Amino acid sequence: MYNTIALRSLDFSYGKNGRVSLSLFSDFSLSISEGEVLAILGPSGCGKTTLLNLISGLSRPDGGSITVRGIDPVENRSTMGQAYAFFSPPLLPNLTLLENTELPLELLRVPQSRGRALDMLKQLGLAGFEDCLPFELSGGMKARAGFAAALATEPEVLLLDEPHGALDLITRDSVDRAIRKAIAESREKNPMTVVLVTHSIEEACRIADRCVVLSGGRPSQIVGEVVISRPLSQKSNNYRRTKVNIESAPGLNSPRPTRSEVIETDSEQFAEREIRRLLTKAVSLGKVVVVAPDESTVALARPALHLWARNGREVSLISSVDEWPEAGAGSVVYVGIPHDSDAQRYGKLANDSCYAVLSKIQNGHDLPGGWKPVASLEEGLIQAHGLARPKKTGRRGQWEISHAGFGVAWVVALLGIWAAATRFLNIQHFLLPPPEDVLCYALAQWRHLAIDVMQTSSEAALGLLLAVCFAFVTGVLVDRVRLADRAIWPVLIASQAIPLLAIAPLVHLWLPGLYGIVAMTALLTFFPLAVAFRAGLQDIPREEKMMFAVYTQNWVDTFFKLKLPGSLPVALAGLRTAAPIAVIAGILSELTGTDRGLGKNFLLAVKKLEPELLYSSLVLSIILGLSFYAAAVLVGRLLQHPQQIEKGSREVQ
Repeated sequence: MYNTIALRSLDFSYGKNGRVSLSLFSDFSLSISEGEVLAILGPSGCGKTTLLNLISGLSRPDGGSITVRGIDPVENRSTMGQAYAFFSPPLLPNLTLLENTELPLELLRVPQSRGRALDMLKQLGLAGFEDCLPFELSGGMKARAGFAAALATEPEVLLLDEPHGALDLITRDSVDRAIRKAIAESREKNPMTVVLVTHSIEEACRIADRCVVLSGGRPSQIVGEVVISRPLSQKSNNYRRTKVNIESAPGLNSPRPTRSEVIETDSEQFAEREIRRLLTKAVSLGKVVVVAPDESTVALARPALHLWARNGREVSLISSVDEWPEAGAGSVVYVGIPHDSDAQRYGKLANDSCYAVLSKIQNGHDLPGGWKPVASLEEGLIQAHGLARPKKTGRRGQWEISHAGFGVAWVVALLGIWAAATRFLNIQHFLLPPPEDVLCYALAQWRHLAIDVMQTSSEAALGLLLAVCFAFVTGVLVDRVRLADRAIWPVLIASQAIPLLAIAPLVHLWLPGLYGIVAMTALLTFFPLAVAFRAGLQDIPREEKMMFAVYTQNWVDTFFKLKLPGSLPVALAGLRTAAPIAVIAGILSELTGTDRGLGKNFLLAVKKLEPELLYSSLVLSIILGLSFYAAAVLVGRLLQHPQQIEKGSREVQ
């Protein structure tokens, strides 16, 4: 039996470009045999999910090597060799439950994918919900759907990130049965290797052959292992506990080898008890104790502790060794020079490292064995726990575009105000004629006005369609070529500062008649469309991108099955914004480029002092803008589910 997964001398850190780098793994080694079910446990933030991402090839290590089935993880993804069930199931909102389950099989070009997806949904108790959209499913059903999609591919390596996290007790049993059945069936053909990340000790003992507990310190290390012999005997209490060195156990990594334990047992009860003990030890490694022996050092330490505690790490402040927390700690930072007796006691209590904060006067002073000098409390906390300063996050305002019905209501209200103003304020006729006079004029000249409305609407529609095409091409180019984002967007932003009336005559000289008006309309509406489409492409959820990265490296599949549908909510919100702008752009372009249209009516009304023509054209322009907006809303409802439209409306602008 060979090692299906091998991590050798692995180095990985976050925040490489920042001031503080968080070293998550350093010289980390772990081997997983063929057909083995390995459970990884540990405190939150110890790197369990990061290990899965490294094994799947979604993250790349800074140093060391990773092999999956003897090859690089990225190459293994393209050979249909692995599947990944994420903690947050990446279900595409525009696909039904069955289509989401079938999607990984389609990406892998698996024949008869529909039948395999249906069988897996039935096995996990989701029969009858095949046509439901994700928003119609509960959290537990979504979790089972994500697991079904991964298990349907029948992989040789299965990565599970807390598959029981959102499940009730009864549903957990069905998922456990599905996992065990898949493992048993795979062992008859090609043994399936399973790596399971979980916080549940019971879950790990039910499924896993071996449990590894990671520490909460930085860098993360293996505290111990529990090997469970199969088949399990509930009544047996036989076990063997050994202390091993890293040289004699390639699967272990620890700077203090004598503290890494391997326990073998065939009893689930004993395995659970030992894992709880190792987890308690692992949690203590993630804690830091700051010792401030007097009032002056307490005043110095307290502001720094308030800042670092915002990261969610436990940082305790004590003044003497008698106040040491019962749960223990991984590191101690002493403000000043500890006495020899205290230094020995702190060294025995701390599971990891000891640091002393020395002032400039104390710099160079000899410290007890095992203690490391640091220049400040901040540096001591960084080295003790790899903490990074908390980033300040702001809340963005969310705006919703009103529906077309609200626009109609506003028009009716304005007409009422208009009629009341002309009746009671005695406004001169040439400044503001009564609405009934304008209506009579429009009815009398309806043929000419209808021709003008058709002219303007066709120009605006053609210009908007052309802008949509250019925005799509630009979005594809920016998404495909990274350099295009930096090269194109500054030019687009600069183009918006050019006044329309300044370039309109030039455009009409180059493109006379209808072509010039369409070109001007496209120029004005292109920018909001391109910005919205670009924002939609960048707004694809991270889990969905990772899922596609696991199952395919085909850019066309990723774009047309993930990015284009995923960007529609925001892109359609941009279309709803650009639709009324297209009408305005068409009218403004008509001022210099044609002898027909609503734009020409405005010029004639001012020249001939015909207020009825002016206001009738103005009302028709408003109605035309609302009609374009309503058409954009209708297009959105035809292309996607109403829930996605609501999401896009909140994110526009």
